[in-house]
Amino acid sequence: NVIYNAIGTYSVKLEASNAFGADSITKIGYIQVVNSYNMCTGTTSTSASAGNLFDSGGPNGSYQNSENCQFLINPGCTGTISVTFSQFVTESCCDQLSVYNGTNTSAPLLGYYSGSTIPPTLYASSGKMLFVWNTDGSVTSNGFAATWTSTLSGTVPPVASFSVSTT
Repeated sequence: NVIYNAIGTYSVKLEASNAFGADSITKIGYIQVVNSYNMCTGTTSTSASAGNLFDSGGPNGSYQNSENCQFLINPGCTGTISVTFSQFVTESCCDQLSVYNGTNTSAPLLGYYSGSTIPPTLYASSGKMLFVWNTDGSVTSNGFAATWTSTLSGTVPPVASFSVSTT
């Protein structure tokens, strides 16, 4: 087993050999390790600039009944956070996700979602995005899967200025 302890993109090399010879193949940028979080499982915030967010069932399971939790994305020095949903299936009457452009529920509401329509890409111009997840006591489903990225706020890349003396 290989364990990657840091986020990033990794290349891999497979080497095989036997009595008849040896060969290898390298795949560049083959493994991508990202931040992934499940709602309502203990972690309530992250400062990661990119990652994946799932309901409590994770990428392959169903969420639980009677959940009420929040998750804050707050990378710092961020201009805009964008989130894209790849899955969204909840009990349409009673299980919902609210997303805010800020750190609390007094911030502007970006959207309130339930049912089986995948939400549009959402943008938090504050550089902070709060997810609020509520489910009732019956009927669960596959829930949601979302990926967020962020852009730096008002930063101008540094310009190098130097001179070389020939004397």
